[in-house]
Amino acid sequence: MIVAAIMLVMSASICQADSAMGAVRALNKLEARCEAGISPRDYGAALGDAVFEVKMYLKSKEAKEGGKLKELIVMTIDNYKKAGENMQAGIDISYGLQRFDKNATATDIKTEYDEIVATYFRAASYGLRHIDEILNK
Repeated sequence: MIVAAIMLVMSASICQADSAMGAVRALNKLEARCEAGISPRDYGAALGDAVFEVKMYLKSKEAKEGGKLKELIVMTIDNYKKAGENMQAGIDISYGLQRFDKNATATDIKTEYDEIVATYFRAASYGLRHIDEILNK
């Protein structure tokens, strides 16, 4: 009976650690896909996978206790979400501009949004570097 209780406690601890590692793994995978070059169409699905893993982590006991790791994971996924929002906004504005003025080029607007997206990607990578530092202590 005592052995079963100990195994149950150890199993719960491992599951909690797995949820944090699952979130971090998903964020690292998203970073790798962004570094390799990801289309706006594929970005939504990749972001959705990472958001799912982060949500599962945030429901864990480990996350509810707070701490720097949770803060960095939330900051990192928020930066990826903002990148996606700006990626879509750049596309929407580019198409909208061309619909109203057939002679207009949306390249400048798209380029500005691409720079904003790149800034959010860099911020997310910065968060991941700090997450790695915490996990490797």
